[in-house]
Amino acid sequence: MLSYCLFALTLVAGALAGEARLELEPAFRLLIGIESPILTGPVIQGYGLSYTVCPNGTITSFPGAEVSVDATILAADDIIHADPVGGKLRLDVRGIARTAGGAIFRFGYTGIATPNENFGKILGRAPDSESDDFGSIFTHHTFEIPVAAPELAGLNNNVFVGAGRLVVNPDRSVSVEYIASKVVLK
Repeated sequence: MLSYCLFALTLVAGALAGEARLELEPAFRLLIGIESPILTGPVIQGYGLSYTVCPNGTITSFPGAEVSVDATILAADDIIHADPVGGKLRLDVRGIARTAGGAIFRFGYTGIATPNENFGKILGRAPDSESDDFGSIFTHHTFEIPVAAPELAGLNNNVFVGAGRLVVNPDRSVSVEYIASKVVLK
């Protein structure tokens, strides 16, 4: 935590001096299937809690990205905290994926979703629901890469942020699509 604070202070000092700026470089697309949430109800801290199984998906790098990845999600889950006021959902996703070359790695992301009317229809599997636009979900992505997969080390050694949307697939199943970018200090 201290290192993040020092990093942030360095960025602020550089930005104030006109020296540094943050930019985003397209990195990967994450498409993850989600099942209907299992609602556990409010917890003692006052917020609502639910659990969602994420049974499938893909992580695919954009052309020209620093790290080339083509992976299939083997399993994942999402613990969702619903704010008691404010209407925000706090996401905490953890899972494992396998590359086309056979390397298995952990991935995760935390984020904030701001549901709108269509968002609720999609999650409720309403027959008239349609895919949402990007901008209702923002995330921070992390990875744990095994030593046996040095070609993926860049996923572990960089900061990635993303914007997401809910997707209603042709078979009416629901996925979440994220476009993630690497944060670069210029």
